[in-house]
Amino acid sequence: LKIENEFSRTFKEMSHYIMVLDNSKYDYERYEELKNHLEESSQRAIKNMNNEFYSDSNYYIHYMDARKEQLDAILRIIDKMHMLTHVPFNALQLSDFMEKISKNIHCKSQTILLEEDYRLLSEEFDQFPIPQNRNEFENLANTHDILLELEYYLNIKRNFITSLSDKQIERYWNDRSQNVI
Repeated sequence: LKIENEFSRTFKEMSHYIMVLDNSKYDYERYEELKNHLEESSQRAIKNMNNEFYSDSNYYIHYMDARKEQLDAILRIIDKMHMLTHVPFNALQLSDFMEKISKNIHCKSQTILLEEDYRLLSEEFDQFPIPQNRNEFENLANTHDILLELEYYLNIKRNFITSLSDKQIERYWNDRSQNVI
């Protein structure tokens, strides 16, 4: 639960940051602690893999690997956001999308809906005017990179969900109605 809460908090912060370009609230030490927590949890799952009491540690290993990849994507998004020199054209749309992600961090969330929202956001991005100077071009490129990292984040989530066996879905996800991919 700590992992999901931190991811949710981070997406909420990014949602705010993209609108005002204020990175004063980022606590990079927190991300280092989260990385360490993910690594320790992953190591525990690997250690328990051959223990029959923990017979489904394979699920946890894949879960931790997916979360580590997602954290890397989040950190790349934050880096790109820090490169922005002015609020992008699509800041409101990006902010809304990041807010949606923050509310749907748990693996039970409906990934297909987020992917559809991403597709629409990406199509809108393609309609923005051509940059008039180098600064606008670099800002647009960084915004595009943020979009690509958001897509990567969602792909990791989808790939994890589609890799689950029926047994794992039944065991770890009580409410199948929320497990739309």
